[in-house]
Amino acid sequence: MSDHPAKRHCWECRRRCLVCDFTTPSCKRCIAAGVECPGYGSTKPVRIQWLPPGRVKSRRRKAGKAADPPEARTPKSDVMSAPDSAPLAPPNPTPTAELAATNVIPLALPRDPPFLTQHYNLRALTECLEYFNGCILHDLLPITQLGPNPYLYRISETHMQEAIYKPDYIHYGLFCNVLSHRINRSRGGIQMPDLEERFYHYRGIAIGSLSKHLAEEKGQQSDAILAGVMTVLLLDIHHGVSQNWRMHLEGMHRLVALRGGFEALAALDHMEQFVHCLWHLAVMGDTTCPASDMGSTDTHLETLDFIMAKYSGGTSPFGFCAPPLMAETVRINHLRWRAATSETMTALDLWQEAHEILGRIYDFSPEQWAASKPLSQHHWTLVGNMFWASVALYCISSLQSMTDPPIEIATPAQRATHVLFLHGCLAEAVESPSVRPCTLWPLVVLGVEAAGCDNSHRTEIRAFVAEQLERLSRHSGTFVPLTAKRVLETFWQSGETAWDACFDKPYAMTLLISVDIHKMMSPAS
Repeated sequence: MSDHPAKRHCWECRRRCLVCDFTTPSCKRCIAAGVECPGYGSTKPVRIQWLPPGRVKSRRRKAGKAADPPEARTPKSDVMSAPDSAPLAPPNPTPTAELAATNVIPLALPRDPPFLTQHYNLRALTECLEYFNGCILHDLLPITQLGPNPYLYRISETHMQEAIYKPDYIHYGLFCNVLSHRINRSRGGIQMPDLEERFYHYRGIAIGSLSKHLAEEKGQQSDAILAGVMTVLLLDIHHGVSQNWRMHLEGMHRLVALRGGFEALAALDHMEQFVHCLWHLAVMGDTTCPASDMGSTDTHLETLDFIMAKYSGGTSPFGFCAPPLMAETVRINHLRWRAATSETMTALDLWQEAHEILGRIYDFSPEQWAASKPLSQHHWTLVGNMFWASVALYCISSLQSMTDPPIEIATPAQRATHVLFLHGCLAEAVESPSVRPCTLWPLVVLGVEAAGCDNSHRTEIRAFVAEQLERLSRHSGTFVPLTAKRVLETFWQSGETAWDACFDKPYAMTLLISVDIHKMMSPAS
């Protein structure tokens, strides 16, 4: 019998901050854990006690506690929102309505799985995947209103059984991503020292395991190593642990080169999404770094036609930008880098190429692009307009200050019109759960423009950008929007207005927290 008479979790699941399945008279979670289920009554059983934060009675499972105090539990937002994310398993054609329901994952797993280290904690993995299903996936579901998304699905018991056979840097990277999400959802509110301790413990294990496998020549060319480096890269970006994300990225580019380059990897079905994620992360990362520190723009330009042809269709939580606008972003990056490093490029050459790029941006029609989408054409038109204005402003702002004196790529009136238009698009987008996940980079662009925009709008736009970045951080469970807010506020206080003056070092403004690495984890890897 599995009805829902009480519409509440059993007392034991509530104490341990787990997801109950409401089965009566005893829930399956308690049965699987070997404890007596105290039931669903309105009165808390006498034997169920919670300790104040910071106090514990036992440390038998130091590597991963079974539960956190209810005060530290991350509350679900009333407004659903999602980071750019994908879990570890293959697509599941379960309807969207069913995806929202979290099922209990029984512990029917091998007692002694091979390849596990002494640090392995099965219960931590179980709780981690339950949190993904119950919170992260729940917040990602509005994205499916824009169309079918093959990278969003519930992680099942089968997926968990497969995960425990993978290297430490894979499943401990997953632990850290979930812990980081829980911690960042509570930033500015409840402190979670226990989760922070667990986060750094698991991160240390993951990095140590990854370093060991990278030292092996055979391991450097494995799919698992690529998945592991990407996991650690995204983990450090989103928790604000490391500002050396470009070193991870450059290392990954070298590993890709060992495998024959982007085109060779993308030709493999199981590597398609990984290549898309890596290429997209590198391109967008170049927009928010100094022009002289963009060493991969040649590679991006050389592979542009191939990438656009292969990934122009479909929907992914990190690929909202229309392919024609993404292509122009690559060209702007390359032109910025050449203007900063070439001794032969003249101001006239820069002006001509910039005007050609801007002309192609103006030729793009968000309405026609949205008409090709299967669902929610109004939202797709909003996304198209938002990125159209963002890429146009990025072109104008980042290129016209590359010469001294600055060249005029667009008139001040044109630029001001684009700023107000982008502000209007973002004001609507941030209130839409299905569109909000793609607003980070447009908010950053608007924030840069707020440094030098008209006095009558400057204060309003700055306040809007700062407030929305804080909201986005809470909704997405990542530190990245707060990093963007800090960078922009420092820029506003400096009195500077040039694009490169804002980004003194490379920043990764992405909400992508993981990639779908299930297909990459083949036995051969």
